Amino acid sequence: MNKQKSIARLMMAPLLLALFMLPGCAAKTAPFWGDPQTGLILQYQMPEGQELTYTSWEKIHQTSDIMGMTTEVETISENSFSVRSKGTAENKHQLTITINDISLKVQSPQGNLEPDMSQVIGKCFDMNLSPLGEESELKGAEEITYEMGPEGTRSIVSTFEQIFPDLAGRPLKMGDTWPDETTISEKTDNGKVVVQISEVNTLDGFETIDGMECVRILSKYSGTIEGKSSQQGVELHTKGGIKGSSTWYFAYKKGIFVKHINKGTAEGMVDVPSQGLEIPFTRDTTSEISLKKSK
Repeated sequence: MNKQKSIARLMMAPLLLALFMLPGCAAKTAPFWGDPQTGLILQYQMPEGQELTYTSWEKIHQTSDIMGMTTEVETISENSFSVRSKGTAENKHQLTITINDISLKVQSPQGNLEPDMSQVIGKCFDMNLSPLGEESELKGAEEITYEMGPEGTRSIVSTFEQIFPDLAGRPLKMGDTWPDETTISEKTDNGKVVVQISEVNTLDGFETIDGMECVRILSKYSGTIEGKSSQQGVELHTKGGIKGSSTWYFAYKKGIFVKHINKGTAEGMVDVPSQGLEIPFTRDTTSEISLKKSK
């Protein structure tokens, strides 16, 4: 009997060991970003006190045909801004955006325009950012303005209201897609332009940017541009279509937007009702936003 009990205890030992190990196995959970096999979970992580600095540039080349005469206008803008987190409230990151530097140059047959941006540099405003990249409540941005010559006063809202790309809100495997709808309104003293964009994002692969493990997202987009304005008392109506593609990078383990490269085109018509004119135009745009590498 004693021998049988000893054998039973020996046989039970591996089972008991396995049972003791089960809780340890159960405690092992996937990281908050998931994994490629079951799906990556992309979310912005902005801990209190974190500060990130981005640089951006945009180049726009527009060609118009005015009664058989070709007119070309080129616009180049550059920008540097910092994003500092004040923590989270109601599941939204509370951010302060500081404009470190900004410039704008317009070259046209009527002459060059380079607005004085000195009153903008150093200004800051607050912004809420959801974990999926939705910007809201840009407090103080509307009051940060500059003069655009004949176009009047313009605020910096349209420059910053769609800085952060939107994420899917569900686990993603390589090749998965998700849609995104964006509306950007740009107001001046003399009018308003509304751009609406429908975008399809595809999780394409992995890439290391400045030492950070990132996912690469490819995007295709199309949309419309509509506007109404006046110049020297003449009313102008603008209408056209937009299409393009972009590539952007997100450090999924850190929850940080890293880089966005864009190239797009627009074709449309500017209608001048008082003069019975229709002016066709084409516009090529290239732009980039990049996280400045920490020293």
